[in-house]
Amino acid sequence: RQTFADAGLAHLLAISGLHVGILASWVQWLARRATTARAAGVVGAIFAWGYVAFLGFPAPATRSAAFLAIGALGLLRQRHPSADAVLVTSALLVLAVDPLAATDIGAWLSFAAVWGSAFASRELQNRRARLLRLVAVSAGATLATAPITAYAFGSVALIGIAANLVAIPLAAVAVPGIFASLLLGGPLAGGAGLAQAGLEQTPR
Repeated sequence: RQTFADAGLAHLLAISGLHVGILASWVQWLARRATTARAAGVVGAIFAWGYVAFLGFPAPATRSAAFLAIGALGLLRQRHPSADAVLVTSALLVLAVDPLAATDIGAWLSFAAVWGSAFASRELQNRRARLLRLVAVSAGATLATAPITAYAFGSVALIGIAANLVAIPLAAVAVPGIFASLLLGGPLAGGAGLAQAGLEQTPR
């Protein structure tokens, strides 16, 4: 845990909005094979809320489920709300579910990271260099959460800007792979194990 924290990757060890988003994205991708994009969005949002309910509605996970629900509703109504409107609406939904989330460090970090990454992405939306945008998004999230991590944990791991570029894609394979291997076993367990091994080596 300390190794991951020092590398700015501690969020990968928590039940976070990232995990919910990863799993819901895979569910949406599978649903898209059999239905429309709108229906797949609804399926992903329903899965996300079910999973978050199973977890007990932690604030970061609830935020992610709210994002997915707003996105699915936007597809159904053919609306494209701004990133700021989605962020504010999801914050209200989180507080409606759990008013004490306003005092939760995890909620602060979750919303700050999303705001920082969205701001950085918006500032570079006309740039075609994909790697530059990825670095900027990672940097935006790290810098936006830096005051909170400094206050709560006494340190800021700027190396996380680079480490997350490697770790998050690996997590996008490892997290759903682990869940799928629990149900199906076999080769999926081996593939998930490779991704997890790579993830464990990232902060080293």
